[in-house]
Amino acid sequence: MNKILIIHTVLDTLSESLEKVKKLNQKNGPFNYCLVLSREDLKDDLKGLSREGLPTLLTFNSMTDILPSNSTSSEISDGVLSFNGCGIYKFSNGLSLGYLTYNGTNINNHDSELKNRIKELSDSDIDILITYEWSNAISQSKAELSGTSIIDTMVQKIQPKYHFAFSKSDQFVESGPFIWRSSSVISRFLNIPEYGKGKRWAYAFQLDSSKSNSEVLPESTADNPYTTASKKRSLSDKNEFNLKKDGKLRKILPEMCHFCFSNKDLQDHMIVSISDNAYVTIAKGPLSEPYDEMSFSGHCLVIPIEHIPKLNNGENSDIFSSNLYKEMMGYEKSIITMNYRKFNMSSVSFEINSERSIHYHKQIIPVPRHLILKFASALDRQCYFNNKKVKGNANLDFEKFTTGDEEFKSIVEDPKSNYVQFTVYETSESEPKIYLAQFQLQQRLDLQFGRRVLAFLLHLPKRVKWDSPLCLQTPEEETKEAQAFQKGYRDYDIASK
Repeated sequence: MNKILIIHTVLDTLSESLEKVKKLNQKNGPFNYCLVLSREDLKDDLKGLSREGLPTLLTFNSMTDILPSNSTSSEISDGVLSFNGCGIYKFSNGLSLGYLTYNGTNINNHDSELKNRIKELSDSDIDILITYEWSNAISQSKAELSGTSIIDTMVQKIQPKYHFAFSKSDQFVESGPFIWRSSSVISRFLNIPEYGKGKRWAYAFQLDSSKSNSEVLPESTADNPYTTASKKRSLSDKNEFNLKKDGKLRKILPEMCHFCFSNKDLQDHMIVSISDNAYVTIAKGPLSEPYDEMSFSGHCLVIPIEHIPKLNNGENSDIFSSNLYKEMMGYEKSIITMNYRKFNMSSVSFEINSERSIHYHKQIIPVPRHLILKFASALDRQCYFNNKKVKGNANLDFEKFTTGDEEFKSIVEDPKSNYVQFTVYETSESEPKIYLAQFQLQQRLDLQFGRRVLAFLLHLPKRVKWDSPLCLQTPEEETKEAQAFQKGYRDYDIASK
């Protein structure tokens, strides 16, 4: 557990504020780190500084104007580190830090280079993000200042546990906690005022640098300003697993679930079809691309309207005769038929059935016919990497079934079973091939496994991550995608018959 203090000061008040830090360190510490925010470069004044009574100092200043490609972290003197530009720094104890120290003017000066720099940053779990400016999402939610869109991009990419800014020098501002549905990370935003200008110029907090993302959900959370402002919805293969710190399931209410109609942030512009028990939507950040006569990606999700974690949640002993199963299979088969008859494409559907999921769904992706016969080898390859090359993942041993196999039916109907399933359709008339691997509830599952298999099969390795810049679409592009899908699906839609 890291104990951290963060302050905002300038050259004129540096000595006085550091004396205050010594007293705080003695009274409330010891602190592992003190983050020093400033609109001035304090480097020369911190060289040779006596660190007696002080924790390790990490300094950030908004006067930075170096090229983003030259972003650096450097040791000024023993126990004093300086961060400049835009980057990520990981400490030996596991703590991870992201930073974008430019002020608004210099952000504009380096706009295109910063965008490229942020794209280069790995999708790591980041504990703390330091920026001078605010993001647009936070500015709009607080009706304060004017935000900077590039910070929105950075925040959405790294989803920090804490985001500190310091451009509002005279007021302490706090927002959150709020939740990222794609990762279950809980984030907080704070603006730290300057020493002598505003109260709470120093802020202390504790942070577990483990990457378990297992923080217990607070009793009260705010709307995520990034999803509220943009109405983004993670209709992707991030089939979220949700555990509390004690290993028990954390309950996510329908109004907080991004697949439920009761969620006010639901994006209806992505919905293709709605029936009595299920609906179809295009995927956010689709894996597949338009191919030949198919002018849209074709990557879609079939989702139950009811908020259930898995197909069989113990309330129905005869899954195969249930209205939900029949309707979801009706959607699946009709989409498979459209893909084959209208666009001469094969298809693969995949799903995760687990008690730890938040809202069950299955994904369907069109596959060019000349590639579908290579599915088994693509699956074997990814299993090898998952089982042999990656430590800690549940070993996946896929068995092959047909829809009429009694063993397959018994697995699906068992409310205690947890499994990953692929269904491969070479044509719309041929018997589909089912590949199913079971896993134990307590085992860690790679939630991207299905997408990794299909990305390799489709020769699209750079589209593995749904939220990569290559995959994400603007709301306007999503609307066009949904409309094109609806047009192609019109004659096959089970909801219109």
